[in-house]
Amino acid sequence: MPDNYLIRQSKSFATGLHHDSFDFILSVNIMPSLVPATVTTMQQLSQWFQTSADAKIWGGPDFQYPCSQDVFEQQAKWQEIPSWGLVDDFGALLGFGQFYLRNQRCHLARLVVSPNKRGQGLGKMLVNALLAQGMLQLGCNEASLFVFRHNQGAYSLYKKLGFTVDMTGPEHTLYPDIDYLIYRQAE
Repeated sequence: MPDNYLIRQSKSFATGLHHDSFDFILSVNIMPSLVPATVTTMQQLSQWFQTSADAKIWGGPDFQYPCSQDVFEQQAKWQEIPSWGLVDDFGALLGFGQFYLRNQRCHLARLVVSPNKRGQGLGKMLVNALLAQGMLQLGCNEASLFVFRHNQGAYSLYKKLGFTVDMTGPEHTLYPDIDYLIYRQAE
């Protein structure tokens, strides 16, 4: 499990308010948390993808896009695979991901952060939260995921979090432009 992981991580920001001759600074504590995905989650999530390429990076090489909301939800398998939304205290969807058991590992899938929230550390929070929840729930001390090699932002994040490329198992040969990464929990 990642170092210093908390189920809820805090991020504060301040906003200036002006009322007549008084200036107020309102400090709001935003604590992203992992919650089970809902129909609303999936509706919001489907709006994040603008191109077929974006949808395939998220959903895999066989993900068909554009598509209806029903087809989007069927392809995401969100009711079959444990699916989670990373939300702020106000319920705004910040990220999405799934986990399931694959080769005795907690396999992370369909990871994404809201396009207008990227670059704020939410990818790290999302992956750490899914690792903690998934490894505990599934009783695993290893995790895995697939990532397109050209998705450098995600690839770099996973490497920083301790994932390494697995070239030994059959998974690394499934797709020509996708790597299979493994994470091993420190003992």
